Parts: sequence; structure tokens; C-alpha cells
Amino acid sequence: MAGTTNAKHEVAEASGQPAASLYKPLTRAGREIRVISIHEDDNDTVSCSMKHVLLADRPEFDALSYTWGDPTITRPIVFNGHKVNVTQNLDAALHRLRSMKRQGKLKFIWIDALCINQTDLDEKSHQVPLMSEIYSSAGTVFAWLGPGSPSTGLCFEALREIRDIPKHQTPSEGDLRKLIRAYVLATSIALNPYWSRIWIVQELVLARRLIVVCGESAEDIENFLRSIVRAWDAVGDMDPRSETWKQEVEPLKSWLDPRHCGDDAVVFDVELWDGYQRVKSWAYLSLGHSRAEGLELVTALFLMINHAATNPLDKVYGLLGLVKNSSRQLVTIDYRIHPMEAFRNAFSVIWTCEDTLEILAEFDYSPSTDVKQKHEKDYPSWVPDLRRQHLGNSDWDVDGASIWTRGERATVSPDKKYITSHGILVDVVHLCGPTNVVYSHEQIHRVRQTILQAYETGTRPDHDFLRFIGAVHRIRQVAVDEPLEDDHPRAPVKHLRSIEPPWTFLSGGRDITVKMSPTSASSVERFPEAWSEIFLGTDEMPRQLMKNTDPAWREFVADSIYSFCHEANTFLENKAFAVTKAGFVGIAPSITKKGDMAVVLARFAQPMILRPHDEDDGRHYTIVGRSHLSGVMDFSKLQRFADAGMLGDKAFKIG
Repeated sequence: MAGTTNAKHEVAEASGQPAASLYKPLTRAGREIRVISIHEDDNDTVSCSMKHVLLADRPEFDALSYTWGDPTITRPIVFNGHKVNVTQNLDAALHRLRSMKRQGKLKFIWIDALCINQTDLDEKSHQVPLMSEIYSSAGTVFAWLGPGSPSTGLCFEALREIRDIPKHQTPSEGDLRKLIRAYVLATSIALNPYWSRIWIVQELVLARRLIVVCGESAEDIENFLRSIVRAWDAVGDMDPRSETWKQEVEPLKSWLDPRHCGDDAVVFDVELWDGYQRVKSWAYLSLGHSRAEGLELVTALFLMINHAATNPLDKVYGLLGLVKNSSRQLVTIDYRIHPMEAFRNAFSVIWTCEDTLEILAEFDYSPSTDVKQKHEKDYPSWVPDLRRQHLGNSDWDVDGASIWTRGERATVSPDKKYITSHGILVDVVHLCGPTNVVYSHEQIHRVRQTILQAYETGTRPDHDFLRFIGAVHRIRQVAVDEPLEDDHPRAPVKHLRSIEPPWTFLSGGRDITVKMSPTSASSVERFPEAWSEIFLGTDEMPRQLMKNTDPAWREFVADSIYSFCHEANTFLENKAFAVTKAGFVGIAPSITKKGDMAVVLARFAQPMILRPHDEDDGRHYTIVGRSHLSGVMDFSKLQRFADAGMLGDKAFKIG
């Protein structure tokens, strides 16, 4: 579905007549919809007509999945005898579909912008719940990526060539060249705006048969996605400094798009990474999704957190076709309500009915600072604003983390103002301060050169970020070593205090060594030695380590420490360092303050920071955000303390 709100831009009558004159009312009995027949004439302007059919009768039709594109650039078509304007992208799709109609590959097709009266909110609220049935009933869904470019045909050909290359073995030299060619040519596919639209999710996943169409090229979706992911997995982790990369990848990249080179290269590579991640999420859903079972609502929301919706309501409604019936039936589609109300309805279902609550920690719960949205602060903190969520919010690592599974399900108050969830109070924040890490990519990039220069001069590297990291490490050690008297209120948990490796702590629990280059096991295992060489020496580098004059080792130290600094700098933005009363050291949201509480909520995989509020009707809490506390990431240990009566399981009323 291209979009459901601004489709008045998509179909606008050139004559100025109201759009309603194009449509006759749909009946709800039998789940009536409209389908289109494209006329097989040779005119420059596409002509088509529509008819009503009942989904209950199992009619034969196909469906179009596309993005409507720039609403200000339109082209005329003749629709049911009326001259109307549609966006340029839809016009191009209609021309391609007309060609397919002539080849006998198409009869009737469903297109959202033409088949739904977008000016009738009641009709739209009734038709949108039918979307999953429409796309799952269509004989074929055509995913239109646009008219393409001169390299489109080469891209589809390259993806076909790598289809049969074995995945779980090192490719031959010839196969590697094919994978590189496919990887580079597919950049335009990964960056196509098609993959960013929220409505595309269920259209692709629910289709019985889906064909990707770009210009004159076409391919089955399963083969298409498998090939893109295969190329990305093979080439995406290659060392950009390797000879293979320089000889095979760089020339192709610069030929295909000049943005790969020069000052824009870093920004473009980030955009490309985001694009490929979206495509991989499609692959996960379309190749592994079970229509019969469906997803939990919270999983669907998180998987598509980085996708756009013209109407914020579609951040929820556009995913319901993928969701389990038990959750979907509890969400009422209503295009007349405020977006935050729709988000509250969705998250009340998640908190009270679903099991995968650990994903809730992935969302950003900080209040909006937008002046226009101050009235929206009246909504409870447990309702994240999906309009400003993005994948960057999810920069903590919970892979392999345990989940505290005790406690009853959360409950929601009748007015949906509060949810009540069980949890364990770990400790109270005693000291807190911002990380103050605001370094540009260029500043961090200089870390590498600074280290290499330090080797030449025999002195410690002189860089602000390196000094900052060293100071953080020393502060953590002091906090953990601080004695805690046995009669201290938090004494029972003092034995959980620990000091994890600093490279783990400063990247939110992620093992960043897997991203380092070179990536051989021996090099990764030596990272602690590289760390010690840079951060744990005296004013001069330790003499015993300085004896290692191997250029390859020095390059590894510089590269690996730079990789760490890049990861830490990204992670620590908008974060705060926190020390609790019992001496736990952690990283928390930037708005954390003294008196906030670190709480492990039922079915969560990380401690959450809650802020207590004492009011006339009793104490309640607001969610500040997730945290990483050294020593408190293994909830099985917490559970043993709770079972021994040292920690209390209590109910937290969250508003």
C-alpha cells in the first residue's frame, strides 16, 4: 500500500470535481472491494476502469505493491471515464502493467490509491483491515521498484549468477568476483525508497506469489532476496584495506555511483548499511514468516521500527496483517484518533497480553521536546512515540542475555493511564552525570594516526577521547572497590558488583571484537593486550610492550582501538554514567538523575530506570529508559537473591 493519508495527492481530479464522484459505495457484506482493468490501447495516457467484487466469492485478481513517490510530480490517466492525476511512479507502474496485460500476464489488479476512496475515512477504516486478506488473496503481487536505471538489468543478471553459489563455504576466486559484482550493483536496490515504507511489509510477506519488477527486469522475490543477502554476507564484512577490496570493489563502486568516493563516502556507506539492513529484514520476514502463526505485535513494531509512514497511525495499522489474531483483534483501526492514542492502544495490548516483553526495552521512552507536542506529555511514559523511533535507538546488546520470567502479567488500568508490572528493585541511583561524548567522525578517525605516531615517539597517545576512556576505567574500579557495610540497606546485592571488560562496558554489552580487522581469532584474542598497551601504562608506554616493533602488530593496535573508539563514541551519545548506592556502575539514559531506580521488570532482558513520583493517589513511576549495570545483566543471579529473601519482588505502577 503506497500510503493512506496523502493519497488525495495520489488521485486528484484534473477537472476539479470531488474524488467521491469516482466511486460508488462499497458494501461490507461479503467484504466488497474494487479492482481495476487496464485498457490495452497504445495511447500515451493509460486508461483503466474499475468494478466491484466480493472477497467472499474468491475473485481472481492481482495486486500492486509500490511507493507513491513525490506527490507534487503527477501524470494524467483516464480512470473510470474521468481524467485524474496520479504520481509519476504510479503512472510508470501502470504503463509497465499495461505491457504485461498485453502479454496475457494480467487481468484485474488492486491498487490502493485507485481502489479505495481516500477521502472517505469511514470507508478507509473498513478497507484497511481487509488489506491482509487482499494481498494474501491476490494471485500475484507485483512489487514495483520504479523505472530503474541503466544498471538495473545488469543488477538482476548479477543476482541470478550468484544464486547457486554455496553459502557455507569459502567462495572460489571466480565466485567471489561474481558476489562482489552483485553486491555493488545491488546498491541501487538497497537504497530504493520502496523498502522504507511501512505498508510494504505485509504486502510482501502475505503474498502467495510475489514478483519484483524494476523497469523491464523482473524476478521472483525469494530468489531475489536470497541473492542480495548472499552477496551482502560475503562482501559486507570484507576488510576495506585488503587488496581484493581495492582491486575489485572500489573500481566498481566509484563507477556505479560517485557518492562512494570523496567526502560523501562515509555518509553514503551509512545509508547503504541502513538500506541493506532493511532488505535483510524483508528477507527474514518473507522467507521465515509463518502466516498461520503470525508475529507478536511488539516484534512486528520493532522489526519495522526504521520504516516510514506518511500517516503515523499506519506505524501500527500497517503491520496488523502480520500479527497474531489474539493481538490483532484487540486493536481497533480508527483513522480519526490521535497517533499517540493509537500507540497507547497497541502498547496496552503488548504489556498485558504478549510474552516477548524484552523487546519493549528497545524503544525510546524519553518525552518529546517538540513545543508543538507538549500536550502529548499527558500520555503515559510506557507508550513510546513511534513517530520518532529509529533503529539507532536499539544500540544495546541483549544477545544471550537472560530474562527474568517471574511475576504475573502486567495489568492496565481502565483509563489506560497506568500499567502495573512486577519487578525486582536492584538499587537506587546515587551519582549520575552525562558522558559528554560529542566527537565527530573526523576526530575519532584521528585516534588511529595518534596511536601510530605515539609508537614512533615512544610516548602515550595524546587524544582527548583516549584520556576520557582511561578516566572512566579508573572511576569504575574505585566505585566497585568501595566498601559497603553489612548493615547498609543494599548490602545483600553487594556481592553482585563486578567490573566487566571496559570495551564491553563502554559499548553497552556488545562484543565489538567481532567487528575488528583483521578478524582472525588470534588477533581478536589479543585485543586485551592491545587495550593494556594503550590505556594501562604509565605516562610512557610500558617498555616491555614497546619492544614489539612489528609493524603489523602496531597496525592492529591502532585499527582495533580505533574500532573500539568508534563504537563507544556512537553508543555513549545521549547517555549518562550512573553509580548506585550499592556501588553498581552503569550507563543509563542522559536524563537519569539521583533517586531514580534500577528495576528488573518481568520478562525484560535489561534493567530499566524508573523515576518515582509521590502523589495524592500514591506512588507511581515513569519510565526513563534502559540501562547497563555491570554485574546485574545475569538475572539468574538476581533470582537466587530474590528466592533467598534478600531482594523483594514488588508491583510497580507505571504511568
